Amino acid sequence: MSMNQAAAGLLGALLVTSSSGAQLPNVPAGYEVTVFHQAPAGELLTALDTDPAGRIYFLTDNGVVRRVADYSKDGVSDYEDMVWDGSGINAYATGILNLGSSLYISHLNTISRITDSDQDGVLDTRTDVVTDMPSGWHQNNNLFTDGSLVYFGLGSQTDHDLDPDPRSATLMMYDPAQDIARPLSRGLRNIFDGVVHPVTGDVIAGDNGPNLVPDNMDPADEINLVIPYHHYGHPHAWGETDIDFFEEPLMVLPSHSSPCGMAINANRGMSGYRNEVAMTLLSGLANSVVKMPIIYGERPGEVDAFYETFADGFETPIDVVFDKEGAMYVGEYLSGKIFRISQTGTARVVIEGRSSIGETCSISLESPATPFDFAFPVASSSLSAPVNLGAPGMDSYLDASNMLFNLSVSGKSPVFDFPQPTLLDADGKASIQIHFPDDPSIVGISFWIQFSAWDLTLGLPTAVSPPQSVRILDNF
Repeated sequence: MSMNQAAAGLLGALLVTSSSGAQLPNVPAGYEVTVFHQAPAGELLTALDTDPAGRIYFLTDNGVVRRVADYSKDGVSDYEDMVWDGSGINAYATGILNLGSSLYISHLNTISRITDSDQDGVLDTRTDVVTDMPSGWHQNNNLFTDGSLVYFGLGSQTDHDLDPDPRSATLMMYDPAQDIARPLSRGLRNIFDGVVHPVTGDVIAGDNGPNLVPDNMDPADEINLVIPYHHYGHPHAWGETDIDFFEEPLMVLPSHSSPCGMAINANRGMSGYRNEVAMTLLSGLANSVVKMPIIYGERPGEVDAFYETFADGFETPIDVVFDKEGAMYVGEYLSGKIFRISQTGTARVVIEGRSSIGETCSISLESPATPFDFAFPVASSSLSAPVNLGAPGMDSYLDASNMLFNLSVSGKSPVFDFPQPTLLDADGKASIQIHFPDDPSIVGISFWIQFSAWDLTLGLPTAVSPPQSVRILDNF
């Protein structure tokens, strides 16, 4: 996303026409959404962050940082204070990063660190730690971290031409301990945000493709696993390429999807694949939040990814974060609204392994509020008219209109290998396995899994997880 004045104005002109007014976004069954907070009128919301106390920080384009919280736990903020009043911040503030004792702000040509110089609990001193960065068509964008190093995209100065400054079109890395910033990888046209995988340490970032390439008006947007010192193609290639010198994207997105905010879902309060990425797609064609599982193989370098829409109906979703309890917050650029999305119950399904043909995939069933209850797993390839497969003692279902059901009843190898209903442990957790036959014809099919927890003494259900989709993938 270009944040220079002309492009920002054009963005607003294009996206206001897709406004959905006061309507809430659409969320899946088993989730609820509230308008958590409203930024001041006339200010453009550009970035979100959190702190260990669960409070939400938001930045507006004028460099003001505010902190809000919901102490009444009703899904709507009831507390606000100003963390930084915008002093000394250039135009087009695009990113914040809270590192406890320091707050970093990304703004035009500059990264600033805000600190509490007199230890009175109030941030009061600004130091510009990275300066004189190039800008033009794009600039320096949002900030993310591995806990010690700070990363940010420095966009290209042009749409699709060679840049005069070698720092442009890179992922930059800033080391606070050494006070040094340098390009980490090149050929990345305009990274707005990224994440660091909490297990592997991989840097994953979205890259926005160009707009005005002659004879190629719609190059794909990219999701890249960013390897240090590798080149990702811009301005010579975008999307998938057969040029050996350039690194292939981890995944391509439809052109003009505009991947913006990214955050890791640690599954503290939501179902999903373990440590999947949540990502906002800003484009007027998308206006959604997608979930992107990152699937690793057994050997180094084996990694795959796919995405699916989690919530849509937003106006201009620009950033996403999770609080300490696992609720998701989505900020809208134009409206200034911050939406809170959370599960309606505590039961969740977490996909732990590879959902690939020929594999046995481990799946966690978690219901922390109902330890020692029985969990009855259920699967369906759609949410309508499931049909019992007839396995004694099992609640295994498939939609009779789906290929998976046809494979199961046609005498071929079974699609699912569910265990008997299982007992949740003292933490309200259990593990099941699903075996996927080594059958290429089922690659790409998705099905749904959920479970209900029951107190068999009372004969009553105590919790039910939301349906969680599982996609059958090819093997590595």
